[in-house]
Amino acid sequence: MLEKLREVYEQYDFEVEKILRGRGGYILYTSKGLRLLREYEGSVGKLDLEAKIKNKLKEEGFLYVDAPVLTKEEEYLAFDKYQNAYTLKEYYEGKECNLKNIEDMKIAAANLAKLHQSFVKISDLWERKEWESLSFVMQRRNQECKRVKNYIRSLNAKNEFENLFLANVDYFYQQGEEAKQRLSELEGTAKGSREGICHGDYNQHNVIFKDKIPYTINFEKMQYGNQLTDLYHFLRKALEKNNYSSYVRKNILNAYSKESRLKKEDYLYLYYMLSYPEKFWKITNRYMNGRKTWIPPKNIEKMQQVIQGEKEKKRFLEEFEADYL
Repeated sequence: MLEKLREVYEQYDFEVEKILRGRGGYILYTSKGLRLLREYEGSVGKLDLEAKIKNKLKEEGFLYVDAPVLTKEEEYLAFDKYQNAYTLKEYYEGKECNLKNIEDMKIAAANLAKLHQSFVKISDLWERKEWESLSFVMQRRNQECKRVKNYIRSLNAKNEFENLFLANVDYFYQQGEEAKQRLSELEGTAKGSREGICHGDYNQHNVIFKDKIPYTINFEKMQYGNQLTDLYHFLRKALEKNNYSSYVRKNILNAYSKESRLKKEDYLYLYYMLSYPEKFWKITNRYMNGRKTWIPPKNIEKMQQVIQGEKEKKRFLEEFEADYL
């Protein structure tokens, strides 16, 4: 394997001192700093766009991103003798954002707001600005839950997971329908208010702290849309790790808002996203796309956790509404 990698990394202008596995690829200790080498299956155009955006972010002062590295031939892709494609990116050694550490979360939220502001300044780089509204995504997911319900009802024999699903699907489906309807109405009146390039996968794993500086990595799911979806995904992850703590919610939203002021319509957007039963849908989707003859006990456990956590989530939403709406 090391010999195979050699023919790839020798296409770059540095000396390699050590190689370790990590982050879904190979971490290279080089004469020019740390680099991350990974196989690449995307398009050249997408990689070129990612490089342009990251280079432009740095010009705008958002410096700490994992920019792609050019080969000696000034290409962003390197190939081995079997024509497998590889990308090389800057890599930062540090600790991931800790969702049990309030200071980490505040810094990550402020960092996201700054990233969004920088994205808005360079939005011209993203040529096709049409995007799928979140209410449409919710509608598609609701339909999937309905299909799974009809499928399970048609079964003669049902396992523990399927019985648990049927006992609760109507409750969560109704939640999903209400969130979709409310969000659709809001999107109709506030379209474009937070429009811009989005990171697409902003979570604790993609914010690395080095010398107290947040480095933002893994932009592969970058997309165009409402930037509040990035904030929602980070906030939801933090809340799930902290029992829907209002203290955590306030600190994250305050930190973001200090850099990019949140308006009432923004809080409404976040409220409808948070009220959507996303974890229930994810478990449903995993069931539908997995093997039906054997359901992992973990899936049953996760479904039970979602059901048991409803009281906590309802309390959280009531507090959110009282504070912002």
